[in-house]
Amino acid sequence: MSADFDSAAISYDNEFTHTAVGKLQRNRVWKYLSPIVEVKSRLNILEINCGTGEDAIQLGTKGHQVLATDISEGMLKAIAEKVKRHHLQDSINTKPLSIQQLNQLEKNQFDLIFSNFGGLNCISPEEFQQFATTTEQLLNSGGKAVLVIMPRFTLIETLYFLLKLKFSRAFVRRKKGSTPIIVNGTTVDTWYYSAKKMNQFFASKSMLINKVKPIGIFLPPSYLNPFFEKHPLLLNFLNTLEKLFGEIGWLVYASDHYLIELEKK
Repeated sequence: MSADFDSAAISYDNEFTHTAVGKLQRNRVWKYLSPIVEVKSRLNILEINCGTGEDAIQLGTKGHQVLATDISEGMLKAIAEKVKRHHLQDSINTKPLSIQQLNQLEKNQFDLIFSNFGGLNCISPEEFQQFATTTEQLLNSGGKAVLVIMPRFTLIETLYFLLKLKFSRAFVRRKKGSTPIIVNGTTVDTWYYSAKKMNQFFASKSMLINKVKPIGIFLPPSYLNPFFEKHPLLLNFLNTLEKLFGEIGWLVYASDHYLIELEKK
């Protein structure tokens, strides 16, 4: 698995981070993340599946202490180069840890645990239940977890594949168990989780759900970026719709991703 993501690290920024769709999707996440991190105090932050470190760099630039973790050495190498380029060595540390290994970290030390763009969809329900326990253990009292998850249905993706008459692909998120999905050229076993399922995972923990918001109800999935790069006016129109309707909580059941914010009691 680590080697698979090592190969994806080479092209990840070009194929997602720096694309028009990727930038707009990340902006939506940061709309909800910003109020938490735009504070004077220095937060101790754990980022899970940090990828090439785009979010970690922003967090470090804001003066926070970040531990960026990922299973892929290739991803960690990419973030290390960014850390050096932005002179953030005193703010950002990296560690090769899978999600299942996070319980090795010291308990009650983080003010924020952050996971972006579906990295948590790479773990099974049983592993997710353990992750929920670990999250509670790692957070300080009053600490928050902000997780961006892929749900079991997304409107734009479904319509896109129905129009292409690819019916099995249109409803792939509805399948039980894991589904092999190609991410940046890498095949990854993927589970899709509804917001209701997140509530079940954290129900027995001392965690409160503060908000659940759609990410990408009108913005297209990243694999459609080549088309929208050629049609920027259409993408801008969809982004306007996203801004107008993106606050409606129940749309999490039809979005590409959704953001859930939890707080430890």
